[in-house]
Amino acid sequence: MLAALSGAVWLLEGAVFALVAQAVGLDLSILEGVFLVVIANFFALVPAAPGYVGTYDAAVLFGLAALEVTDGVAVGVAILARFVAFVPITVLGLVLLVVRYGGIGALRRERSST
Repeated sequence: MLAALSGAVWLLEGAVFALVAQAVGLDLSILEGVFLVVIANFFALVPAAPGYVGTYDAAVLFGLAALEVTDGVAVGVAILARFVAFVPITVLGLVLLVVRYGGIGALRRERSST
């Protein structure tokens, strides 16, 4: 069951890459998208800056080059894939910080009580 769920998640991530590529005008299959996900996750093993700045982009560009996609289309896919992968998580984290942990109001209360 766990292997099937894991495979389904990898296929969904591959579909996200395929849709991102399609938004830029590149026709990638879901399996090619899964290939890019595997490459990006493999490159994530390399220590990098927060948000995998540089490492993630290099992985996507490397994978796209292996699929014979280069130049501006590859850069467009890499930028859009980064946006889709990291921006929603960052925004959700900010919302949770403000709502769940009190945000700036909690900091002000803490400062005023000391």
